Amino acid sequence: MKHIKERIKLFFSKPKTYHELRSYPLFAELKNYDLFLLWQRMHQRKYRSGETLYEDGYPLEVIYFVFEGEIEITRLATPDKKSIVTKGMHLGLRDLYFNQQRNGTATAKTAVTVHTLSHNDLREYLEARPAAGVMILDGICREFGQLIFSKYKD
Repeated sequence: MKHIKERIKLFFSKPKTYHELRSYPLFAELKNYDLFLLWQRMHQRKYRSGETLYEDGYPLEVIYFVFEGEIEITRLATPDKKSIVTKGMHLGLRDLYFNQQRNGTATAKTAVTVHTLSHNDLREYLEARPAAGVMILDGICREFGQLIFSKYKD
């Protein structure tokens, strides 16, 4: 009970920086308290242009949510085809649900600010906040569906 009271006190006393998470479509519809609890698990990282965020084949430890800047993804299977990830997008969810390792190398194309969330923290959050978890998983499924059908179009 003490733990809950401390969180509620913190929720009302802190500046509403957790609203930054609304810039990500996966979190845009979450209630303020759910955003606040998710924010408690997030970390912010900054990268300079040219810095590597992660390399192909490494274990997936965190999911990146791009707050500012551009990130270039290069995959070993298709080195000539590069992808650009920008504000509001994320890196790592496909890898998490595929094989839990990085399937490409991510390099900051510009100065980049990201919010990171470990896959363990994501799983714990989804279990602890089922209504918010369903909303997030629904968004992930929608993105996967769009990706699959866009590949069939091509």
